[in-house]
Amino acid sequence: MAVVNESSVCSICNKPSARCFCIGCKKYFCSKDFKEHEQQLSMKFDNEIVSFHDEVLGQIQKLEKDNYMSLDIFNQIEQWKKITINKVEKAAEKVQHQLIELIDKQRINVVKQIEPITKEILYRREEENFLENDIDRLRKKIDEIQQILKPFIQKDTNKCIIVDNDQFDWNRLIYIRAEQLYSPVLSNANLNTNTKWIQNGITVAGVNGRGTGMHQLCNPWGSYVGDDQTVYIADCSNHRIVEWKHGATTGRVVAGGNGAGNRPDQLNCPTDVIIDKERDSLIICDYENKRVVRWSRQNGKSGETIISNVGCWGLTMDDDRFLYIVDHDKHEVRQYRMEKRQETVVAGGKGPGNRLNQLYQPTYVFVDRDHSVYVSDSNNNRVMKWMKGAKQGIIVAGGQIQGNSLAQLSNPFGISVDLLGTVYVADNGNNRIMRWTQGAIQGTVIVGGNGQGNQSNQLCHPTARFHMRTATQVTICVKYKKTKSIVTCKGCSKDFCLDHINEHYNELSEQLGKTEDQFNAFKIEIDKQKVEPQKHELIKQVDTWERESIEKIRQVSNELRHELSSRVITFVTNLDSNLKQLTERLIHCRKENDFAEPDIQFFNEELKRLKDILNNSPDLKVEYDSTSFINKIRLTKKAPLLRSVNLNTHTKWIQNGVTVAGGNGEGNGINQIYYPNGLYVDDDQTLYIADNSNYRIVEWKCDARIGRIVAGGNGEGNRSDQLKALADVISDKERDSLIISDYGNKRVVQWPHQNGTNGEAIISNVGCCGLSMNDEGFLYVADYDKHEVRRYRIGESKGTVVAGGNEPGNRLDQLSNPTYIFVDRDHSIYISDYGNHRVMKWMEGAKQGIIVAGGQGQGNSLTQLSNPWGIIVDQSGTVYVADYGNHRIMRWSLEASKGSVMVGGNGQGSQANQLSFPCSLSFDGEGNLYVSDNGNHRVQKFNIDQS
Repeated sequence: MAVVNESSVCSICNKPSARCFCIGCKKYFCSKDFKEHEQQLSMKFDNEIVSFHDEVLGQIQKLEKDNYMSLDIFNQIEQWKKITINKVEKAAEKVQHQLIELIDKQRINVVKQIEPITKEILYRREEENFLENDIDRLRKKIDEIQQILKPFIQKDTNKCIIVDNDQFDWNRLIYIRAEQLYSPVLSNANLNTNTKWIQNGITVAGVNGRGTGMHQLCNPWGSYVGDDQTVYIADCSNHRIVEWKHGATTGRVVAGGNGAGNRPDQLNCPTDVIIDKERDSLIICDYENKRVVRWSRQNGKSGETIISNVGCWGLTMDDDRFLYIVDHDKHEVRQYRMEKRQETVVAGGKGPGNRLNQLYQPTYVFVDRDHSVYVSDSNNNRVMKWMKGAKQGIIVAGGQIQGNSLAQLSNPFGISVDLLGTVYVADNGNNRIMRWTQGAIQGTVIVGGNGQGNQSNQLCHPTARFHMRTATQVTICVKYKKTKSIVTCKGCSKDFCLDHINEHYNELSEQLGKTEDQFNAFKIEIDKQKVEPQKHELIKQVDTWERESIEKIRQVSNELRHELSSRVITFVTNLDSNLKQLTERLIHCRKENDFAEPDIQFFNEELKRLKDILNNSPDLKVEYDSTSFINKIRLTKKAPLLRSVNLNTHTKWIQNGVTVAGGNGEGNGINQIYYPNGLYVDDDQTLYIADNSNYRIVEWKCDARIGRIVAGGNGEGNRSDQLKALADVISDKERDSLIISDYGNKRVVQWPHQNGTNGEAIISNVGCCGLSMNDEGFLYVADYDKHEVRRYRIGESKGTVVAGGNEPGNRLDQLSNPTYIFVDRDHSIYISDYGNHRVMKWMEGAKQGIIVAGGQGQGNSLTQLSNPWGIIVDQSGTVYVADYGNHRIMRWSLEASKGSVMVGGNGQGSQANQLSFPCSLSFDGEGNLYVSDNGNHRVQKFNIDQS
């Protein structure tokens, strides 16, 4: 309130004697009406503000007095624990019953097969009627039955896998799969380093030259041999898949065959084919159409595209139904989980090259039982093995320059690996099939190698994978050296004199006795399965799973309760602290009777904000881990992202900044920074600075005079201990690491906090500028070069476009050189659209964005921006942006048509109230503003104005 010298008209009674002016409502009053106005404000202050304050205070006090453990969120955790444990117990019980039934069914089946063998052994023994071939046949039959029962009786060769299947309800949630751990890769083939093949091959498909007839093929590439020796051939230049039965003289088209094209019923130069037995379908590499196609084997007239935009050449599937695709064009192998549309690079992916982490136009692939990936690295003339999870491969065949010596390969294609790790490879350019034993420095030719040709001992550019079936070994029998042969054994066809024939029969009798002993021991083992099913190894595994799962559930529950208690206490403490500050100001205003309409509005807004925070208490989110039965629990917050900072449209900052990092000129000393870009402020006010032109990340403690290098600092370069042209840095607390936008190397690098000397490239081939991470751990990357923003799950290399991606432009669905980004609690993305001089907001799932700041062309008015960079958004939707070209930090409230200058805006310069091309900004827990002042080689702190 104020008293003025000159009279004005009273806003109430309209008399010209008004000498009192209200600075709140900007009106004049006469003395009488002025007193009434004051009383009305006082009543409004007491009835609205004080009452509202007391209501919020009461809620906080109630929350403090109540036992936190009585909150509904803790009850949810306890309920989750009880329900989940109950589900585990029921699931284990059900699985045990299923297993016992499975084991008993298999035992009964084996017993039925044993009965005729028992009768034959008794007959042979009683009649003394047995020969070598009889004993061999009985022994082989017993071995076959043992193999059938082996997964149910032998320890350490099987495991019980309990699989989470989220497509079913809880009553059908888990099922049992018995998996033989040590089953050979080529289980039917008796292969070793001495195995040989007849050198003259027999044509089994395509015998009448090049052509389109049913008895012809034209440039066949990949092939697949079924269990019944039916061959499926990728008949490339005929654009079809042909099925060729064993012994047939003509084939049958089972996919394509309708000319080259991209319709669902067409193929265009298929290069490989395999069978998916579970889905009774073919999976085809349709190379020229850049797709992988599934084609039903039951009279399928057309195929279904299951993977697009891929330069697929070879493919295979492992025992867990993961599909592996060789991308010939991108020089990599990808693993696909078909049911969940997930994909991962498992080999290569670092561009074409001959380093151990690179491939160069790979062709075919093989996956062994340990999920190691073998790749025919065609243009590097080598075969590479990438063990599961490896960052680089090892050379297992070739690797010398292209040539035809036994140490060399020439454009290898098809590949197979046996249980000993021996590699069999189609040496395309040398017209031969090679065998490379494990650890060998050179291979051996097993067929071909007689020059290019069409004779039965020649090959002409062999391509497909090497199919091996049961190998037959021929034994040469040697006669006893006697001058007079009297008796010939019908079993072994050997001639014996009378002195030795009885000895031979005794040996046969002893062999039969051993077979009987083996058989009797086997029958005892079978009987045990009927008497003691609960002692079975698989049942024990289920028991262990049940016990460990329940323990994990309890452990997760306890950890979460502890974490939640800590967060609730912090949550309430922050609220209480904010309210106390507001209370002090409120008491001051009431005591001095010094308040007006703006003060009432301010108190009202602040109390509403605190109440919103109070009502948005921590939210519980339960997630399912895709690799186990145990559920994961994540704690998320609905509370504002800047919940401890009292920011609103009236908040001000002291205009003279304080230098808190650098400020000692450009240079590489530890008290200097050189063109800093990205900036991250930790909870304890520690700064992490992307020290761009020093190629390093510097940590700068609060009030410190010097920094500490925590990443890079080893000069400009692309080694794992180097960085180049840094754009941004954030902290990943869950993994205790920094995530760095290494723009000059086109990669995003993860660097451990704890004395990390090297970083790991987690995303490659990306024009990464700004970074952000949401509350679920998804990483967002602004791709400056591709004019888009992508979202990545940590561990993924491809990501999903969530903004832009429609070429550079100024439409609402386009971006132009985006720089920095911010993700709010609703997963909306705010983007500094550098080239369009605007800030865009893309809500989750949106196809286009909306302009929330700028967008009026490049300029320095309050409605314009000039090449915006760093960006932050508060809980009310107010945008704070580094207006790079105008040397200022701007604030744009929700739906405002123009912004306001927070700091800077006094021209380019190095004074305390000036900035020079500010790049990034951040707030600490007290609301103080930090700015990466690029052109002045410093970081400025602007303290919040408490006056």
